[in-house]
Amino acid sequence: MFDTHFHLYEEDDFRTIYQSAKQVGVDYFFLAGTNLEDSTFYCDLSQDFENVYCGVGVHPHDADKVESMEPFNELISKNRNVVKAVSEVGLDYFYSHSDHAIQKKVFNDFITLANSTELPVVVHCRDAEEDCYEILTKNPPKFGFTLHCFTGTPEWAKKFVELGANFSIGGIITFNKAQNVRDTFEVIPDDRYFLETDSPYLSPVPYRGKRNQPAYITGTVKKIAELRNQTEDEIKKLTTENAKRFFGVSS
Repeated sequence: MFDTHFHLYEEDDFRTIYQSAKQVGVDYFFLAGTNLEDSTFYCDLSQDFENVYCGVGVHPHDADKVESMEPFNELISKNRNVVKAVSEVGLDYFYSHSDHAIQKKVFNDFITLANSTELPVVVHCRDAEEDCYEILTKNPPKFGFTLHCFTGTPEWAKKFVELGANFSIGGIITFNKAQNVRDTFEVIPDDRYFLETDSPYLSPVPYRGKRNQPAYITGTVKKIAELRNQTEDEIKKLTTENAKRFFGVSS
C-alpha cells in the first residue's frame, strides 16, 4: 500500500511508525509539507528511509506567512530524489486563517513553482471549490494534481475529474455520518484515486478515537473494498499503482 498523505510532529518516533506500517503492508510513504520548516524536515527524513518521499509547500492556513517561492525552489533543487510533489497547498475557506486573496495568490505561485520544477500538486480545497476550480482552470498544473481529503459534492467532483483531478481517499469515508463523502466517491473513476491517512488526524473505523498513523490505512482499504465491491487486495494493488504513477515512483 501507499500512504500518499500524512504528517509528523516533533514527538513522533517515525522509525516505530514506519515499522508498524511496513508490518501491515504499507510499502510507500508521502509526507506532505505544510510550511518551510516541516518541508525541510521531511526532505531530510526521507533520505534515511526506503520509499519515503515528501512534498514541499505551505498549507493555506499559513499562506500569509509566505514571502517568496525561492526557499521552496531551493529545497526542491537540493532534494530532487525524494521530493515528489508540491504539497500541500490550496485554499481553506472553512477556517479562513489567511486572507482569501492571499491564499489565492500563494496557491497560484505554488502551481507555477510546480510547473517550473516539473512536479505534480497536492491540493487542499475546503469550502473553496469555486475558487479552486477557477485557479486550476486558468493556471493548470502541467504535471497533474490531486485533491487531498476532498469533502465536496459529487457535482464538484465530476467537474474536477474533467480537469484531470486525482483524489486521495482517507479515513473520513469510513465515518458513519460521512455519507456525503461516500456519495462523492461513487463518481470518481478507478484510475483517479489512491489512499491517504492524513495522520495524525482522521483515524478510520475501527481506529476512531486513536491518534492516526499510516498503519491504520487498512481500515480505509476495507471500506473502499466494500463500496467498490472488490477485494481488499484489488484495492491495494489499484491504489498503489495509481499513486506510483502520479508521484513518478518506479521502484
